[in-house]
Amino acid sequence: MEQQIRTLTDERDGARRIPAAAGTNKELREELDDMTRDARQFGEEARSLRTQLVNALMLAARTAPAAPQAPEDRGQKFPDSPDFSGSDRAQLRGWIAQLRMVIRHKPASFPDEQSKMRYAFNRLRRVALAQILPHVREDGTIGLEDLPAFIQLLEAAFGDPDRVATTEGKMKDIKQKNREFSQYYAEFQVIAADLYSNPSALRKALRMGLSEEMKDSFTYSDMPEELPAFMTVCQKRDNQIRQRRAEKAAQNKGGGIGFASPRPPPPPKAPETAPAGTVAGYTGPALMDLSAGRRRISAEERAKRFVDGRCLYCGGFNHRAAECAARIKAQTFKAAGAEVKEVGTQRGSEESGKD
Repeated sequence: MEQQIRTLTDERDGARRIPAAAGTNKELREELDDMTRDARQFGEEARSLRTQLVNALMLAARTAPAAPQAPEDRGQKFPDSPDFSGSDRAQLRGWIAQLRMVIRHKPASFPDEQSKMRYAFNRLRRVALAQILPHVREDGTIGLEDLPAFIQLLEAAFGDPDRVATTEGKMKDIKQKNREFSQYYAEFQVIAADLYSNPSALRKALRMGLSEEMKDSFTYSDMPEELPAFMTVCQKRDNQIRQRRAEKAAQNKGGGIGFASPRPPPPPKAPETAPAGTVAGYTGPALMDLSAGRRRISAEERAKRFVDGRCLYCGGFNHRAAECAARIKAQTFKAAGAEVKEVGTQRGSEESGKD
């Protein structure tokens, strides 16, 4: 506005210096004076409005509450990021995640990218340190654009070159087996996060690793298509299977709610008989059967013994068959065996009668 006023004033002064007709020059001067007067009035109004706006903003700033800041959380102790040496590639992802959490937790300590990279550099050791060392300048700054570029350099050196193939190989080895579903699902989440972003594919992979009992339980039921709902049903079904398994184990031990099946009675024992050649009640070893090895003599041998005056039973001399001691013993043992057999028959009849 002030510039316009100066422009009009310059035009008016220039018009006064230009020779022209008296009537025309007078009209121009009057028109310029009116425009100058209007411009000055507009300028004063603009300055007044500007002053009112500044005063209103200052008053609002004094009366409004202070904006919340994100200072460093001093009430919660947060450990420093661990060291990374590069000897174990599997530790890189966890180290990066912890590094980012520490930096986010202490924003006042890391106001710019250089401070973040210096802190990350101080947490490196051995081979990992040598990877970033060429980018450190003499003034202590790091010749990288920002912390993401710093991390990208470490991932190129120590990250998994084919994380998808590695994860697919691990997925084939993950099985629930006899573990609880919660343990299986925790391991599944860690590995599957790098491989699948499609919930449907995640659900299919999760089902493939379930135990055979779990798969059989889904044969006659419809399962949810959404992954969270499917996971909830699997957890509930696993609890039911384990509860039923515990009930069966308790029933087999006789401590369950149902009655255990009765055991069949033992088979009846066979009647005890005395050994051959013993009497009833005899508990010693079986006596030798003296007639067991004797064979019948022929008619010729019998005639020869008669002519020689020998015993017709044993072939001995000086006694007859009726007085033969061997014959008497044989008859005694034979009579004892018949008695034992009769006693055994009676006991068997008595026991069968009791049944």
